This record gives sequence, C-alpha cells and structure tokens, in this order.
Amino acid sequence: MQNLLSFNAAKQQKSPHQHCLNLGGDYTLIKALQEELLALSPEDLNARLTAEQAKERQELIEKADREEKARFFNRSSANADFSHWSKATYWTLDEAIALSFGKAPEVVKWESVQSLVGVSPFAFQY
Repeated sequence: MQNLLSFNAAKQQKSPHQHCLNLGGDYTLIKALQEELLALSPEDLNARLTAEQAKERQELIEKADREEKARFFNRSSANADFSHWSKATYWTLDEAIALSFGKAPEVVKWESVQSLVGVSPFAFQY
C-alpha cells in the first residue's frame, strides 16, 4: 500500500531529471505506459500489481519445475535397478536411502545432491 501511496504522490510531481533520460525509441513506450498507469485509480493499479505479481510467481514456479526436471537425479539413468539391488547381501546406509527414493545408488549420492538442498525439493527430502 505504501508503494501505491508513493506512486500516487509521484503523479502530482514532475521528475526534475526527466530531461536527462536518454532512452531512445523506448522513451515513447515508457512514457505511454507511465501515463496509462498514472491514469489508473488506486484500486485498479493495485489489481494490476496483484495480477502481475501472480504472473511473475507462476513464471518462477514453472522455471523451478523445468530446472528440477532437468537435474541429473530425474534422468532415467538415475532410476534404481531393483532386480539388481534386491540380490545384494546388504546395503550401506547411503545405498538404502537412494533406493528408498527409487534412485540408483551409484548415480544419486549425498555428495552429488547436497549442494542442491536449497533449490531442489528432491534434494531437500533426500
């Protein structure tokens, strides 16, 4: 709400540095957008802001999803071969953890997943 108040206050003032803008052909586009936004009521401006924030959030979610799907542990080569691993006499703790996630212990190891804990839901759970 504070941003809207500041923006509305700015409607009343002209920038003292407006003559310093050297934006070339983009200036006309920027000026038109500025005028369009200044003409909006606070409610309409807030609605537009909310819509743009939702759009940006959705884009970030989609980007994160694409990145997650592209990570090494989501490749088919990282899938566990349960017929092979079920014949093992024993599993190490690391192997058991990888297998419990359906991943091949020779591909998915804590050392290779650890750096992704802050950005990957799989790594966080692992």
